[in-house]
Amino acid sequence: LRGRPPVASPDTGNHKQATTMDGPDNDAEQLRKCRKACGFYQSKFSEVPALSSSDFLSGDYGNGVPSQAAAADDAGSIACRTVLVDVRTQPERAVSMIRDAISLEDFERMQPGSQNAQHPPARTDSMVVVTYCTIGYRSGLEARRLKDKYNLKGRIYSLDGIVAFTHALNDVRCVGSSQHSGTMDSHPQQEMHARFGGLVQPVASIQPAASGKPTNDVHVFAPQWSLAHSSFQATAYPTRQLVARFLQVAALVVGRTMEHLVHKLRSCLHRSPPRSHQD
Repeated sequence: LRGRPPVASPDTGNHKQATTMDGPDNDAEQLRKCRKACGFYQSKFSEVPALSSSDFLSGDYGNGVPSQAAAADDAGSIACRTVLVDVRTQPERAVSMIRDAISLEDFERMQPGSQNAQHPPARTDSMVVVTYCTIGYRSGLEARRLKDKYNLKGRIYSLDGIVAFTHALNDVRCVGSSQHSGTMDSHPQQEMHARFGGLVQPVASIQPAASGKPTNDVHVFAPQWSLAHSSFQATAYPTRQLVARFLQVAALVVGRTMEHLVHKLRSCLHRSPPRSHQD
């Protein structure tokens, strides 16, 4: 985002990027860069379907998921069945989360057999899980792991990130304000926007984030991903913390990649037929 240099935020240690309202041309360029970056990172995880923020807010997940939801007797709508999981770090979530998202830690505590269960077990047979991070890389890592661990094939997606989400939110607001009735085009879109259509600053120790305070602040992790819509205030980790944070992500990549390779090896061994012994 263009504007004044970042200034330190004394309460969080993040850097806030002051923005200027450069108009639709700059927002279009920011969105173009954002989509390019998201596409690059999401392409690293072919095992997990990529989902754009626009399709997410419209309830269009592809693969027939909405029709499956309609066919289920008690599963409810796609909005009711969606579990939105924020896989970012706590300092990032403290700035803002997508409304009604839960943390990765809370999601895992919801699963049957969790050692630290604090919520009723989730119905993994009917829910649709959507992970998100800043721009699509960490969410792909964690979505792949969750798919392997909880058998979520066909029911888990990696969102293009909270940065792209700011642009999708602005599009939805523009559509809503241009319609005299103030309604969206479709019932799934109405439900999705009613539940997830905003950013909130979560209340400490309360999940999901639906009860937080509405905000236009968004954490972009690093200045190079400060590509949010101009109506949002970008915050990034300060330079002195970035090296440590990037090393943390690198360690996450190594750990999650090893877990995935072990899972693939076990799957191959499980599928391999027993070798016959000849006399």
